[in-house]
Amino acid sequence: MLYYHFSYDTIDCKKHFSGNYDEAKRYLLCTLLSIPNKYLKSMGALCESTLILELSEVDFDSGRFYQYFKTNISPYFYYVISEISVVNNQLEFDVHSNKTLRDNFKNSLKDIVCDNLLQGIKADY
Repeated sequence: MLYYHFSYDTIDCKKHFSGNYDEAKRYLLCTLLSIPNKYLKSMGALCESTLILELSEVDFDSGRFYQYFKTNISPYFYYVISEISVVNNQLEFDVHSNKTLRDNFKNSLKDIVCDNLLQGIKADY
């Protein structure tokens, strides 16, 4: 598996998402959930604007992955995405995260509806 740290912030929430941060986050999550399950295995929240993405190494194309972000996410969000190294089957990072936030994030993924986004997802993965 490959693991990526992804931090983000809206560029102009008022302009792109009518000032609605929940709508901005819904767009972002729907864009990520559009990555086929054979590539994106899971994601989790560490804090309000940081996710850890777990991706399959099988047939993974990092160029395609980064281009998908550039096309669909960069018009609306500032972001940093970086691969997390794995040494001896252990992720090489330290975190102090909010358990309630992590649990709420998992629940929100179960309930998310990706219809009628204010911004359309521009490119398929």
